[in-house]
Amino acid sequence: MPQREVSRRNLSKAIETLAQDPLNEQAERSSWDRENFPVASRFLPRRFRQPFRVIYAYCRGADNLADLITDPAAALEALNIWQEQLEAAFEGKAALPLFRRLQDLLPNYPLQKEPFTNLLIAFRRDQNRTIYQTREELLDYCNYSAVPVGRMLLQLMGKDEAIYYGPADALCIGLQLANFWQDLSRDRPRREYLPTEDLARFGLTRESLDYTPTPPALEKLIRYEVAQTVPYFHQARELKRMLSGRIGFEIELIRQSGLRILRKTSKWGALAFYKRPVFHRFDWFLVFLRTIF
Repeated sequence: MPQREVSRRNLSKAIETLAQDPLNEQAERSSWDRENFPVASRFLPRRFRQPFRVIYAYCRGADNLADLITDPAAALEALNIWQEQLEAAFEGKAALPLFRRLQDLLPNYPLQKEPFTNLLIAFRRDQNRTIYQTREELLDYCNYSAVPVGRMLLQLMGKDEAIYYGPADALCIGLQLANFWQDLSRDRPRREYLPTEDLARFGLTRESLDYTPTPPALEKLIRYEVAQTVPYFHQARELKRMLSGRIGFEIELIRQSGLRILRKTSKWGALAFYKRPVFHRFDWFLVFLRTIF
């Protein structure tokens, strides 16, 4: 779907577009175009590739509804329809192609409805909250916007056990925070995830973020946020060993991608407020090498 704002007038069309079949060729290409990390790459065992893409499409579709619809009331209406389709899928009555694909997964994979529903809590929160005062508040948001995704994938792989929760949750939170910092130029001014207390730590206010020339403290703030995020990826290091084989390799590929995003964002510093860091072939080469070794 084109990255443009969606009005209430074309709400139904937006939902229909975002809920199209995620397994067609165009959907597969676009999933790679949007992310700086792999989505169901060839390294993943074949039996998991299509289910991964279906779950990714559910998450990305809900995220786009929350982000692209400018009217909060309309966005909430769209998210309610998304949840109605989710409920229908778990009842065997899905209508839209994406949700029919999800419905088809349920007899073969031990997926539960709770993480799918929890994810929507975060996107509804986005309609009513545009700033976060503390890191604690931001991490609470991540518990709904990121952690459920990891739980979905653990269930898909038959690994829904407490031993995996700690490192999987850490990886998901780390990826979410890394996305916040790389997407500063996209999210502002509608939504800001930099905690107010972190701005104050460097003598900044939200108004000062738009000053010209850029305040020198802004460089320090970005590097501080990156430094606070890196430990989550360290906590997830054991997932490669715990999951093993091609699944473990895929997860490590994602983890290394997140670390690379952070390195680029730190290097860009205040430039991240004006332009989103993106991966090039050399970045993917380094990610692959670090995944192997």
